[in-house]
Amino acid sequence: MLSYPSSAREQPLWAGAREGCPVPGMPHLLLIGADPTALDAWRVGLAQAGVPVAGVSSAMDAPLRLRSARPSMLVVIEPWDLDEAREAIARCRSAAESTLPVILVLWSSPWLHGPAPADLEPVAVLDASKATATDLIRAARLLAGTPAEIAIEVAGLGLDPVERRLRGPAGDAFLTPSEATLFGLLLARPLDVVRVEEVARALWGTPINGSHERAAIRTHLHTLRRKLTSVGAGEAIRSVPGVGYRLAEQPQERPSQAG
Repeated sequence: MLSYPSSAREQPLWAGAREGCPVPGMPHLLLIGADPTALDAWRVGLAQAGVPVAGVSSAMDAPLRLRSARPSMLVVIEPWDLDEAREAIARCRSAAESTLPVILVLWSSPWLHGPAPADLEPVAVLDASKATATDLIRAARLLAGTPAEIAIEVAGLGLDPVERRLRGPAGDAFLTPSEATLFGLLLARPLDVVRVEEVARALWGTPINGSHERAAIRTHLHTLRRKLTSVGAGEAIRSVPGVGYRLAEQPQERPSQAG
């Protein structure tokens, strides 16, 4: 299992990010939640990491807060009730007249281990007991469609997204743009099952429209696995039938960012 602090507030939430440096390509976030202490901790941590926070709001007041905050993404922090969270998201999207992307930071939910409800898409789910501001930054950039610019390393596997260089225990290999996008998505969310629909959106900016997209994803996955085998990590990706893909083994250390 990953070695994380038992609470996101036991260490600086910006751990792994460069303090005070603006993060390129970050959307403006509206933080929503029931616990003012948790909201303030995430607000401070994200601000220290150089991430623009458009505002902080309770679930009840969030639709009104949208008018002044004008966020491009919602972050729901540790809601007491998932149904209340879904309702708040629906009201915010209605008020914004836009399907704003959502990041859910949850303590306990089946959504942490499987797909979230389809009506919440586009959505990313983070575990509140493990996530830091760096994890939230990665999720937000992926949801916003911002190309990865920072090298990521997890469990001895690394990816330089600029050079598209895959690093493994037995050497390096170069990936195609689609392979790099797919593997970067998995590395950025080492605890998550990445749904097929999310892969399609990352690759082409559109949801799954038919069997040809699924076949194309399987082709990219096949060639990616061959290259992983060549660098000594042939079993790194696990298929989750009917859902998507995830990293096959949990690393022993926190994911780190270089650069």
